[in-house]
Amino acid sequence: MAWWMWVLIGWPAVAFGAAVVVGRAIRMAERREHRRRRTGEDVDDADWDVA
Repeated sequence: MAWWMWVLIGWPAVAFGAAVVVGRAIRMAERREHRRRRTGEDVDDADWDVA
């Protein structure tokens, strides 16, 4: 099979994998933010103000 056939067949699989990874990362970040708000932690991500 020619190299361009592998590109035609492979790029949708690569794009799908990247979409799954990015979607999972976004979902995890939203859950983390939701958990912070629910527990009453700082929402502004200011971890430096521990003085």
